[in-house]
Amino acid sequence: MRNTLIIGVLMCFLVSSQNLKDKYSYSKRISKGCKMVLKNNAFGIIDKEGELILPIGYEDIDVFSKKGYVIIIKDKKSGLYSLIDKKIIIPTEYGDIEKIKNGFRAYGRNYQVVEFSLGGEITKTCTSICASGI
Repeated sequence: MRNTLIIGVLMCFLVSSQNLKDKYSYSKRISKGCKMVLKNNAFGIIDKEGELILPIGYEDIDVFSKKGYVIIIKDKKSGLYSLIDKKIIIPTEYGDIEKIKNGFRAYGRNYQVVEFSLGGEITKTCTSICASGI
């Protein structure tokens, strides 16, 4: 009975791995049980069940923190996605994003700096001069 169960689990694993290879040309585990996947030269993210949680369409995806955030890049602009909340925290409108004490800081055009809470709410908007404390 135990051998049958082990064989069944292995078969499910092999079938799901093959299905993943059939759907996507590349996959890489990133964090929180999620995988970055590539299809037609565009990236997306699937969860541990294999469901697409971030649609295919991004130029790149990069792990940002161990707490489940990833940088997403589209049209050469950066945004931030939460693997835990399964939502975009910062839209892909910024050149650079960094972690600050209570959230994130994103740098935009014309020296605009926007600070976001961990949940993605805007907490401060100013120029790079006010963000640096000068």
